[in-house]
Amino acid sequence: MLTLIWLVVFVVVAVAVWADWNSMFSGPLSRLLPEALQIDEYDRYVWSVALGIVIATLAVNPISTLITLILLAIIAFLVRALLRFAMKFVH
Repeated sequence: MLTLIWLVVFVVVAVAVWADWNSMFSGPLSRLLPEALQIDEYDRYVWSVALGIVIATLAVNPISTLITLILLAIIAFLVRALLRFAMKFVH
């Protein structure tokens, strides 16, 4: 039953993101991503699937997803702090 719920949420989110790509998601992603990672028309499929997976997993198992996101944020913060510390010695 849990798998069926996940599949339904995934399909609904992926189709919604794909359908509203030009009006809702393309602009904000273009502003957030650096020039090297700029998105084109073919990336809407990748982003639709990725957002569908994340939101469906969040809907089915929210605690594990939130803990994973918190751990990823902590790791990113530590890597950024280490890079800033290392860059002080480079310049």
